[in-house]
Amino acid sequence: MNAILERILETGKVTDSNGNTHDVFPTSLRPETGRALGELVTELKPQRSIEVGMAWGLSTLFICDALADIPNARHTTIDPYQQQAWHGIGLANVREAGYSEIVRHFEDESCLVLPRLNMNGEQFDFAFIDGSHLFDAAFVDFFYLNRMLNVGCCLVLDDIWMPSIQQLCRFVTTNLDYDHRVIENADDVAILYKVGERSRDWDYHSEF
Repeated sequence: MNAILERILETGKVTDSNGNTHDVFPTSLRPETGRALGELVTELKPQRSIEVGMAWGLSTLFICDALADIPNARHTTIDPYQQQAWHGIGLANVREAGYSEIVRHFEDESCLVLPRLNMNGEQFDFAFIDGSHLFDAAFVDFFYLNRMLNVGCCLVLDDIWMPSIQQLCRFVTTNLDYDHRVIENADDVAILYKVGERSRDWDYHSEF
């Protein structure tokens, strides 16, 4: 495990450029979930991964820690509030951990960034959604990521305990070809495997 990630897990704190410390928890994902996320990335070996919502950068470090052993792997992060709300700490942690070369960051709203990536023909093998938890915002994140996610690959929804994310998960598994799987010690996320591209008529709808 990267030394920066170990330090954050041990202390539960991060430091901004002014020397001020901030508590990582409970804002960030649980260490157990982070480890499960890293193990999932190690298992899947994605060449291109993407993350909506960066915050303190803890999930980014878990993902990049696993990607570091995958040749030519690259990770994309999207967070419009990285400087404004999180004091640039997530990006600083990425730099300090030595992952800057594999991370591309967009400091803009995901509803604006994801359509551009889609228009550019980008494809991903792994996606982690932990941005806005409003149903409509999370749905838009999923809508575009589903268009760019390769069949046989994985998308993870964080905070599945929230009604909005539960509803999104129900839509995905009811209307599209995704399998919902559970990983031990990570019951706060929904792990969704894209097993196909369902062909739907223009008026198709399945209640969820």
